[in-house]
Amino acid sequence: MRSRRTQHRDGNEPAIVQALEACGFVVERLPGGGGVPDLLASRAGRWHLAEVKNPAGRNRTEQTQRAFQARHLAPVVLLRTADDVQAFAGSVP
Repeated sequence: MRSRRTQHRDGNEPAIVQALEACGFVVERLPGGGGVPDLLASRAGRWHLAEVKNPAGRNRTEQTQRAFQARHLAPVVLLRTADDVQAFAGSVP
């Protein structure tokens, strides 16, 4: 069951979305909560899930994210900076 409180969005999320879009991704913000990743990004017909964290922040939802990945058999990339986006974009078709 999802929490009724408003989900906190990390302050660097707009910059991450902009960097993904500059790399040719189409990005949708997901409602999050319960370990659901922050972003759904697609490029060249492939879908990718991304969790956005502030550069100095720690990933407090790591356990629920692992559960999400195990349930859906889908990797979730952790993005903190535009450099992370560049590295990720270069590693996928």
